Amino acid sequence: MYLQEVYDELDGRVSTLETEFEGTGLAFEEECLADRCYKQEQTNPFCYAEMDKAYIVLTIDDGNSNLPKMYDLCHALGIPLSPAIPPSTLTTSYTTGYDYESDSEVTVDARTVQEILEAVVADGGEVLSHNLKVITPSSDTERFLLIFRDSKKALEEAGFDIRGIILSGGTDSVSGESSTSSDAELNKKCHYYSSRYYDYSDLYGVSEPFRHTRFYMWSYSSIDYYDNLITNLDKKIAEKGLIVIGMHGSTSETSLEQVTYMRKILEYVQENHVDDAEFTTWAAVYDAFKSTSFEERIKALES
Repeated sequence: MYLQEVYDELDGRVSTLETEFEGTGLAFEEECLADRCYKQEQTNPFCYAEMDKAYIVLTIDDGNSNLPKMYDLCHALGIPLSPAIPPSTLTTSYTTGYDYESDSEVTVDARTVQEILEAVVADGGEVLSHNLKVITPSSDTERFLLIFRDSKKALEEAGFDIRGIILSGGTDSVSGESSTSSDAELNKKCHYYSSRYYDYSDLYGVSEPFRHTRFYMWSYSSIDYYDNLITNLDKKIAEKGLIVIGMHGSTSETSLEQVTYMRKILEYVQENHVDDAEFTTWAAVYDAFKSTSFEERIKALES
């Protein structure tokens, strides 16, 4: 049974608890329900069913000044965008934009991140949760709840349906400790919190859908690596399955994350992979291909 379906079945019980406890002890009851759902998932782990082609999700992190330019580009190309947004950036406004006809950055009327995200959703895109804080092996419960729960809550209160999270990597600005996706206990704990609040995430977890490594644009640091990027992207597309492209955007004229080069990359895929690749959202892929290991074994036996 899918984790979300377990939660759906428990909705009635949660409503009953709210009446019964009138807020007293409710947090403990919800914690117990979350634990039971997590254990249920582990008995029949999630997996994606076999996909007929490559499904590409385009993410951009942080809500920085590159977001409006990437939105303008994706809008012109008809590609759904999936920004990963820290709630603290929602009121930030930008006058930067991108003009497709002239292939240039332009100055436009100020748009807040909130307004850009509303346009993203109207175009068929998806908003993902994000927080600039990082998870490290010594992170306490407060840090986990800040990143996994509070960020989602704030974005949903702003009017967005949040189903996935992109987690920050790197070094904690306060403790100086580095995050590490090779830490088994950290992955297990992140998987627990991801499954409690989300359908999918990228960086940490013990299995799909909460540990799906993105295709990092920043691994190809400059335009000198364009051919290498295209070769690797072609290989990923040939393998079929979910490809989540990760980027932050860039203003550097030599970076492949700069909007003009991102246009070149996206148009390459559109022109050369008409039948074997599709730009979409993570939510669409999850809904279309969610399965379990048990179901996939049954399919294999029946084929």
